[in-house]
Amino acid sequence: FVEEVLGNWPVSRGTVFGRRVWSMLPYSVLWVLWKIRNERIFCNSMVSVERICLEIKAHLWFSMANWPGRADFCFQDMVLRWHEILLGLLIRRVVNVTT
Repeated sequence: FVEEVLGNWPVSRGTVFGRRVWSMLPYSVLWVLWKIRNERIFCNSMVSVERICLEIKAHLWFSMANWPGRADFCFQDMVLRWHEILLGLLIRRVVNVTT
């Protein structure tokens, strides 16, 4: 099942950042769900859907830490502007101001 999901994951047509996030999304979802499952089994903890979503976004963000394309964005964008990132509507450009 996992191989099928990963092998058939659709391609995004958004921005470079959005495509990177989208392509990594199934891996982050699987990782976080596995972690949450283990917390439930071994620690008897319950987790809200909101926390799961936030952890997936955090995992994606930190997984891209060394990728230069992340520099134009902040984690707050992942949390508050998720749909815009995935749809390619959020475009950031870092402007260097020298005096």
